[in-house]
Amino acid sequence: MTDTCRSELAREKRMDTAFRQNAGVIVSDLREQARSYS
Repeated sequence: MTDTCRSELAREKRMDTAFRQNAGVIVSDLREQARSYS
């Protein structure tokens, strides 16, 4: 029981980290596009 909960938490944490990294890449991409448009 506890093992399952722990692995679920770890998996969610990994997904959260990956999501934040992807969001950071997207934001910097948008900034680059905005800079080239202006």
